[in-house]
Amino acid sequence: TVESSEDIVDDDEKASHDWFTAIYPNGDILTPNTVLSTDLSSFAVIWIHVDQTGLQPGPNNLPAALIDGDVVNALSTYYKEGGNLLLTNHATQYIISLGRLATDRSPGIFGSGEGGSGSDVWSFNPNIGMIYDNSTHPIFESMDRVNDFGFPTIPLIGPGHREDHNSMWDLNSYSYAAPGENVVEKFQNENSVRILATWGHVTDFCCAGMIEFYPTAEYKGRCIAIGLAAYEWNQNSNPNIYQDQIELLTSNILKYLQQ
Repeated sequence: TVESSEDIVDDDEKASHDWFTAIYPNGDILTPNTVLSTDLSSFAVIWIHVDQTGLQPGPNNLPAALIDGDVVNALSTYYKEGGNLLLTNHATQYIISLGRLATDRSPGIFGSGEGGSGSDVWSFNPNIGMIYDNSTHPIFESMDRVNDFGFPTIPLIGPGHREDHNSMWDLNSYSYAAPGENVVEKFQNENSVRILATWGHVTDFCCAGMIEFYPTAEYKGRCIAIGLAAYEWNQNSNPNIYQDQIELLTSNILKYLQQ
């Protein structure tokens, strides 16, 4: 959302930028200006990462450069014509800006505070309600598991200071006309999506922290959105013992979306 990498303020956004440029030397960094002057169809995937302390909830409160009308139109056209998106942290809200989800389906579990210290491990559970098991999804390939809750979950950040920056969906907060046995099925059927993961300790249907958006007649591209606070690129107090997990998850997703 800035024109130069030197102008990136948030440490997590800077860390993801630096990792991307090191791992994908043939990749490009798009800025508010270049996104309008570049042939976006040349990209297999565009990754948008927003993670900012103090950000207010709601798509309209995303960085101004991202929700500029021309930028939204350019990225929406890219997505509609078959381009693929990875939206992470607060950028999950951008799926509303692009029109892929209705405005009343905006992520309602939101945080942007300073966070605090803890001795536990933050992980996610790919087995939604302990019924819909996504553990063999390609984006989770080769990722380590922990058993802190009596069942396997996938860790992303270890003990230390963590920013509690969720931007995910409370499935119980919506009214549905779509069919389904529960709110997971109803949300999936309503929006042509697959809920991939929730918080590590959650075993019911309440929350969607990672969603795969399938192509539709209007939006021919694919999208994966990660709104779990555990997806934090720079742990402020100490090196994250699970940093390799965050990097592997991201690489897996970028590979998957290009297939």
